Amino acid sequence: MRFSTVISTLLFIQLTAAETNDECSSLISIVKRVEQLTGSKAAKRARGGLRRTESIIDEGSSCDQIQNWYTNIHPTYKAVKLSSPSVINATYPLVIKLAGSSEGVTSSTGIILGLSDPGYNVSKSVNIIEVTNDGTRYYMKRVIASLKESEFKSLDNWQGTEKNLIVRVRKSTSNDYSVVELNYDNAVPNDSMTNLIMCGYQGWMLLSMLTSHDWQFAYPGDGAPVDKWRHWFNAEQDPSVDNLTVEMYPSMDEYDDDDLTDLAPLTMRDGSKAKLFSSAKFGVVEKHFQWMREYNLSGVFHIRFMADIDKKRNRDWKTMVLRNVRDAAEEYGRVFSVSYNLAGNALDNTVLDDLKADWIDLIDNEHITSSSSYLHHNGLPVLRIYGIGFKEVNVSDANKMLRLIRWFQYDADPRYRAFLVGGVPSRWRELVDDSRTGAIWQHVYESLDGIHPWHVGRWSSINYGNWYYNNRIAQDAARCAELGILYMPTMWPGFSMHNLRDGGKPYNEIPRLGGKFMWEQAYNYAKDDNITSIWMAQFDEVDEGTAIFKVASTQQDVPREGEWLSLDADGLSLPNDWYLRLAEQAQKMMRGEITLTNAIPIKSV
Repeated sequence: MRFSTVISTLLFIQLTAAETNDECSSLISIVKRVEQLTGSKAAKRARGGLRRTESIIDEGSSCDQIQNWYTNIHPTYKAVKLSSPSVINATYPLVIKLAGSSEGVTSSTGIILGLSDPGYNVSKSVNIIEVTNDGTRYYMKRVIASLKESEFKSLDNWQGTEKNLIVRVRKSTSNDYSVVELNYDNAVPNDSMTNLIMCGYQGWMLLSMLTSHDWQFAYPGDGAPVDKWRHWFNAEQDPSVDNLTVEMYPSMDEYDDDDLTDLAPLTMRDGSKAKLFSSAKFGVVEKHFQWMREYNLSGVFHIRFMADIDKKRNRDWKTMVLRNVRDAAEEYGRVFSVSYNLAGNALDNTVLDDLKADWIDLIDNEHITSSSSYLHHNGLPVLRIYGIGFKEVNVSDANKMLRLIRWFQYDADPRYRAFLVGGVPSRWRELVDDSRTGAIWQHVYESLDGIHPWHVGRWSSINYGNWYYNNRIAQDAARCAELGILYMPTMWPGFSMHNLRDGGKPYNEIPRLGGKFMWEQAYNYAKDDNITSIWMAQFDEVDEGTAIFKVASTQQDVPREGEWLSLDADGLSLPNDWYLRLAEQAQKMMRGEITLTNAIPIKSV
């Protein structure tokens, strides 16, 4: 959401509880902790907001302490953490409303979280209240929205657990308010890769770019330090349907208008101008991370192409997107990690030194690994480097690669060391096909802390995928277990890059089959004890038709011009968030939260 439109909304919880003469004491026994969510660093810079802090209220807190906390509430998002209903004798569901009278509450007379009167009948709804503050007191202006019991029941396992309830509202131009999020805080711990499904995140959807490396979505005026269309269209030509380079059309209705452009030569079925977004806009990245939390996805590896950071202007843009990723991950309780990609125009004689220099700069000047959301494993920040050992990648000197690995593991100053995951060929263990040959490359692979083979496009049917798992992936995972190396296979929904290859590749080349293609992989990986992490390819890659974020459901939802892959390509009617929902279920199955099954466990309607 855009922070300029977020109102200062506070959550006040009123619960049914045993009658007491000391309202404050009863309050203290109910409230265990209050956590303030002040939003991203970008929002803090814009509003002068506070950093994320916690206020602890326990049985030893005095009324004065509680009232002091109340007096100093920062006008931004709030989340109230409650103990289980069985402990506090609350009647389901929680009712969010202002304590005291509708005239207003002052720090001297009001209690933040008030108890209901004895015998109060808690209605089965949740009221979102707008409050305003004149500097000395908070006034209730009106009820913004009432949420039904069924909406609360959609929140998984809310009873009997301690979770932060998060409610956010947005003010529209018509001065009305709508609830944009009702959820429990499901922040992902950043100390381990175990049981995480991590999405690859390109964040390359710009609206202008200045290199021949045509891999960034860009449009003029998006704030990026570049000035050519990229990724949506061929960067070296004026945008037209003839040089369209993406396969899927993202659903645009949830992005803010300020983050979109209608300057592209595309029109929708109703005659309106088609819109495109830019990842240079914080609001776009923020929306993606909001979806990640909504669908309980763990986070992302943000991909940083070495071929894109050889010029300062390109590097500045890529770092700007990385900052957006960091800020959005912190705001929405997701984790993120840097992933270098050696493909493209990187030169063998300089690229590894350039990579080290860039990593040092990200730590010293961007403080990227100091983020509370940066992913760690075995006590070290996680770093992935893709392109190790590929025949098609220019880095061919195995000894240089071994020195780089050793630097990250042992030789670097401790603040630069990392848990190093290698993005390696699918046949790394056998040293054939896409892998370089020679025993020294086996030594390279087995020197890594983690191994992530790239499996996209390696099979084209469910039956062949099962064969591939049994004969290659399962054996890869077993070998890594013997070596004590983390193994992270790739899960992908399907594949198509007809437009990217100017029609030289088939349309819908590897069909998604309504999710069955991806779910079979999720099942195979979840049942394998040697697989504890999964790479989901990819969150936002519409170029090659692997995106799992919200995209057009039908051909009625795509522009008139061009050939687009929509979710109904296989004859099925699916919602635009279908693959986010499948990824959420895959994450739950991996963690043992749902039954292991090779049948998709949810319905599309």
